[in-house]
Amino acid sequence: MGDLQAVSSVVTRALECIDSSRSSSAELAAIVSTDPTLSGRLVGIANSWLYSSSRRFVTVHEAIVRVGYRNVRDLLLAAMVVGMARAPLRLYGLGPGELWRHSLATAVAAKVLVTDAKIGNPERGYMAGLLHDVGRIIFDRALSPGEVSAVQDLVRTRNASFHDAETAVFGFSHGEAGAYQLQLWRVDADTIEAVAAHHRPKPGTLAAIIHTADVLAIIATTKTVAAPGWSYAVAPKILASLGPALAAGKDWQSRLDRFVAEIRIGVAEADRLLSTPAQ
Repeated sequence: MGDLQAVSSVVTRALECIDSSRSSSAELAAIVSTDPTLSGRLVGIANSWLYSSSRRFVTVHEAIVRVGYRNVRDLLLAAMVVGMARAPLRLYGLGPGELWRHSLATAVAAKVLVTDAKIGNPERGYMAGLLHDVGRIIFDRALSPGEVSAVQDLVRTRNASFHDAETAVFGFSHGEAGAYQLQLWRVDADTIEAVAAHHRPKPGTLAAIIHTADVLAIIATTKTVAAPGWSYAVAPKILASLGPALAAGKDWQSRLDRFVAEIRIGVAEADRLLSTPAQ
């Protein structure tokens, strides 16, 4: 897992504060505010499409109060992953910022799908979308050049997805690796299960939401479905389990276009807010 396990001292202190029965939101805000980058991202997420509101939250303390003291754990981890996801990933052919934009697009798509399908909580869907590909960061950092070549060779020569190529080489994929990391970070069980199974979901589950959001995000962002290793399709039974809004049939393309348009708007807004420093 490398330095993913060694979270920053500020995050460590903040998580300890959250877990303490004697701590307060003011104390937590004071800890987070010692890291300008982390606090800026936390405020950005609190201001994003996830927590839409008529007013902006201009301080870390206001952001913590708005999202809820216990929910800050997920937001801190997501804010930390933002920085990691902005780096290029050689294994997956992703340039600087591409994984972050894909993760953000998946989060926005998941919120739209959860709202339409009425499966679970939109905030939980958004967070699972942000964190769903943390395993890609682990694989990209941990694999040797020979292991990278083994995965990429399967992608090129057999037209395999990265998920299938990873499973063939290692016996598990970036989904399971990411879920294990989230378990170490004590993320909730529903999110862990969704991340682990987002390429092999059961119908009508949060994993099915994230799987579908993943595909919609690929369509909505610069990475195309035809790119090697990124060619995913959502099974009809998975789409059907998410309700009539996504069921294939008449006007399917117009519904798909609507989803993609909503995702692009949400990504642009969230990306702008996440780049805004905390006050």
